[in-house]
Amino acid sequence: AHDLPRYLPLDFLSQPAAATSLAEAVSVLRECDLLCTTTAVQAHSVLNTNFLKVALIQHTFTCALPMPKPEGEGVGAVLSERVCLWRTPMLYAQQLDLMLLLQRICEHFAASALSIDHTRSLDGVRMAVPACIAAVADVVMRQIATDKPSRVCVRLRGTHDSSGYTIGAAELARQAAAVPVHTPELNT
Repeated sequence: AHDLPRYLPLDFLSQPAAATSLAEAVSVLRECDLLCTTTAVQAHSVLNTNFLKVALIQHTFTCALPMPKPEGEGVGAVLSERVCLWRTPMLYAQQLDLMLLLQRICEHFAASALSIDHTRSLDGVRMAVPACIAAVADVVMRQIATDKPSRVCVRLRGTHDSSGYTIGAAELARQAAAVPVHTPELNT
């Protein structure tokens, strides 16, 4: 005889409305991960958990978190943290923590979005949200940690002797041009 876990109320309004610093952005991501996990384990008493998780993650990455700004001209040119909060200097542990949070949220999104019946309007969400997560992960991985730089991050970023690597978005742009989106946030 296995008892179901006790119901914990879900407060989606507990997530901060917007992030203006790296600490606030991490707080938004932590709350998103916690709400997704709590929603997932209460599927026995919460209806439409997959829709709730997709909507939460979509809101997190299209409304609550700012998208990274492009880097300056030339190899090694860095925008200040006043311009882009994702370029705030961080320790290796903070960088690793951010990447693990992004991975967990991406797994929640993939499991939920692929469990929902396919619709054309959901295609826009399925394309935009992972692209937002990839953009944040890309800028975090290009940061050189202040205490212990990762060799992967140094190689991705590139140096004056060698160029780094980039993510191409041309195919995403081509596909997204033909997909209907019903919220303006998905067009950013």
